Formats: sequence, C-alpha cells, structure tokens
Amino acid sequence: MFIGQVEYIDYDKHQVPEGNTFFPFLYKRNCFEHERELRAVIQQLPVNEKGAVDWSKPLAATGIYVRVSVQDLMQAVYVSPGASAWFSELVSSVVEKYGFQTEVRRSRLEGDPLY
Repeated sequence: MFIGQVEYIDYDKHQVPEGNTFFPFLYKRNCFEHERELRAVIQQLPVNEKGAVDWSKPLAATGIYVRVSVQDLMQAVYVSPGASAWFSELVSSVVEKYGFQTEVRRSRLEGDPLY
C-alpha cells in the first residue's frame, strides 16, 4: 500500500510525471485543490520468479476489495455557509438516517478572519 498527498496541477501547463505507477493516482486538476486529498493505493502488479515486475503479464482487470469504516474516516460534515436552513436540516437527517455519529457543521468560510 502506498499513501500519498494528491497534487493539483493545471493539465494545460503540466503533465503527470512518469516513472512511478502511483503517479496517475496522485494528480488531479487544480479545480479540486480545495479537497486537500490524501489517497491510499494498493497495487498488485504481476511479478516474475525473481520478484521483479513482469510487464509482459496482464494486469488485473478488477480492483481489490478493502473493508473500510466510513465513520472512522469522517471528522465532520460541513454545509456551505450560504445554504438555507432546510438544507442543513436535510443533511443532518441523512447523516442520522444512515447511522453516522458525525457532527454536521455550518462552514465558517464566509466569516470574518481572526486577525
């Protein structure tokens, strides 16, 4: 497993680097920069009897199932500061309906800075 921070680039000006099979999973367009994403990638490449990657063998056509607790991955759910009250209530009801023990907060992005 490899864990890396996603880098956000302008695809018109930059290319995803070559030379590492994880790079295609670690780059996204600049418009997603607000996500500040961390990705965990599990890759099972075909190897030969010496343990080296054997690119002549076919790659797996399907992914690997990994059991993950979504609850463990969430700290909070943030609602846009410009959203109506009914929307915040709707988000809270969906969080509750699916049994998540996660706080729903209104984002403070439009609030005054602390300086």
